[in-house]
Amino acid sequence: MEDLLSHPGWRLPVIDQIVESPVFTTDGRLIDQPGYHPDCRLWYEPGAGLDRVYVPLHPTGEQVADAVRLLKTDMLGDFPFVDDADRANCLAFYLLPAVRQLIVGNTPMHVFGASKQGTGKGRLVDLWGLIWLGRTPSLTSEPHSDKEWGEKIGSSLMSGAGYFFVDNIKYAVKSGALAVALTTSRFSYRILGESKVVNLPVRWCWGATANNVKADSDIVRRFVRTRLDANCERPELRSGWKIPDLLGWARERRSELVSACLTIVRGWIDAGKPMGEYTLGSYEEWARVMGGILDYIGVQGFLGNLSSNDEVNSAEAEWRGFVNFWWACFRDKEVTIRELYELTMEGDVLSGVMGDGKDMSQRTKLGLALGNREGQVWGGKKIVIPKDESGRRRVHRLGGVLYHLIDIGDDSTGPGPSTRTESMQSDVEAEQQTPNPNETVPPVSPSMNGQRFRIGDWVQTTLVPEAIRVLAWGNHPDEYVLGFMDEREFSMPLGDREFRISDRPRVKVQTAEILGVAEMP
Repeated sequence: MEDLLSHPGWRLPVIDQIVESPVFTTDGRLIDQPGYHPDCRLWYEPGAGLDRVYVPLHPTGEQVADAVRLLKTDMLGDFPFVDDADRANCLAFYLLPAVRQLIVGNTPMHVFGASKQGTGKGRLVDLWGLIWLGRTPSLTSEPHSDKEWGEKIGSSLMSGAGYFFVDNIKYAVKSGALAVALTTSRFSYRILGESKVVNLPVRWCWGATANNVKADSDIVRRFVRTRLDANCERPELRSGWKIPDLLGWARERRSELVSACLTIVRGWIDAGKPMGEYTLGSYEEWARVMGGILDYIGVQGFLGNLSSNDEVNSAEAEWRGFVNFWWACFRDKEVTIRELYELTMEGDVLSGVMGDGKDMSQRTKLGLALGNREGQVWGGKKIVIPKDESGRRRVHRLGGVLYHLIDIGDDSTGPGPSTRTESMQSDVEAEQQTPNPNETVPPVSPSMNGQRFRIGDWVQTTLVPEAIRVLAWGNHPDEYVLGFMDEREFSMPLGDREFRISDRPRVKVQTAEILGVAEMP
């Protein structure tokens, strides 16, 4: 081989990737003949079980519906997806190899997660491999350093594999090499044992499994999650499966399953490749293509669980909570780092940012963190460091940089639109409308499914014995902020869910925890 490569007159064809199942090219042509395809620089090497692949040239609606039924109902029907978004994201993962060549740019990492082992996340990955590879895929163990991430990604790219799957992530994911590989078209890699650096094309399908995965903000936005919840103590002991030996079933029906995926995609291509109106930063083309295919086959919920990524990035959720607390206490008033530090102590937030040092050390770290987040928006509130006419940071008359928040309105990239019809009202506005003690109150009535409660309603909850006033709506459509408008104290056995504003107890509760409208105490 070295002699062939060293010959000055011979130019061997470039192979970017080896595929083991039929796929579509950028112009919508199906590659189903083994060998080298110079127009897309692919080598197709079919594996076992593909002798009965059949893809109609112009699929009918019934043929597409049958293909969807095979994948969504027969193959995935027994998996305990949390909601429609998780099911749709999973189906997008299974269709991706067929259209990977149509997508210009990168694709995110599909993360299959569950709260307990034995729920089925690993089986979802195995099924993907049986369809597209004819075998369960090779998995890489979790890297424990940025260098190790880079080495594993680079060596896998050198092998020409069309996928990269990480098994059983246990620790918080933080890697510059992974972040780069997930958002670049070519990855620079120094070959181990040599000084040679190669630039390798990245055309992968990315995947990972984890129980309650955690990652920093640079990585979490590159994740698309599929969550499973069996709602039982021992998920591995469940029974009553529609297909008891699912992997054996998929192995025997590889041709049928590949045909189903390709039939869906060809039907979408035959319909004019309608793009979906979805977006995900750094993955716009992927979101439009996969969203368009899922819309075409009537699968709802694609990317509908992105707001749940706050669970993955605990630091981001903590910052959002801190900014909400800051706004509730100070609104847009200019404040010093000392005031904000006292706020973090009162709310017990950002402890990971400030560390375990003394007060001065913690205030310094908090100031540096705020400086790094200048201009960021959390829950519709923008962190601003005021400047003077010369562009220098303004300081308080007693010393110290000033900070304040700007309300820029609802964040269109945040949680989905609320179903509430009443106008939004802040906690401070609710406090200013303390009712007359003699005001009549509606009689006690049980909560109905989907019932919305108004600011000012007195409600009975499952969490505290007394009736509590609705003071504000929370950050999500099914969340409320409850408490008293006066100085009364009450018992709230809620752990870290309790918080205070101006020394008055407050608590966030879900709709399901509200029993109904109550009489004023």
